[in-house]
Amino acid sequence: MKNISHYSQPDFYSFTSDSLKLVELACSLPMLNNSKLNILDLCCGSGVLGIEAALKLREIDQIEFLELQEEFLIHLKENLFNSELDSISHVTIGSVGDANYGSKRFDYIFCNPPYFNKGEGRISPNDKRQKCRTFEVDDFDILISKASLWLKNTGYLCLLTRDELALEKYLDKFEITKKEKFSETFLFCLSRLNID
Repeated sequence: MKNISHYSQPDFYSFTSDSLKLVELACSLPMLNNSKLNILDLCCGSGVLGIEAALKLREIDQIEFLELQEEFLIHLKENLFNSELDSISHVTIGSVGDANYGSKRFDYIFCNPPYFNKGEGRISPNDKRQKCRTFEVDDFDILISKASLWLKNTGYLCLLTRDELALEKYLDKFEITKKEKFSETFLFCLSRLNID
């Protein structure tokens, strides 16, 4: 594995420092198992969250990347090659709602989802950028529901949102392990509730 000083990104979208801050927050959490880690990066774009996490966490078994927009694929593959993570990575182009990982479960699920539901927020004149900002296919409920299926009992769901209260209705399944405000974004690391 090798650090990347410059990520390949499309001209219509670039990651911001809140992504790096989320990885830093996630890496400060205790892991409850000692096996190699499996990471899932949902809405991965050019793969910054998953790659940064893999470079900072201990031994990684596999990293799965899921992205709706095919335009990110060339950048994601270049970033995986440059970080020397391509041999333990798998990339899927598709929606969260349609994705199926079978019985596979993840220690960490990272997500920088669109900030707006369809019909909300300002509309970007660039259609590709608009897809990054707005749920066009899935929605936040689908994202959380699928993440809940894929997360190990001892795992963490780490995500960004602009709405501090966006996760309130999911606190019957998750507890907030860590939360931090960074600029205009809220960083959350959630763990499963132990419901007997």
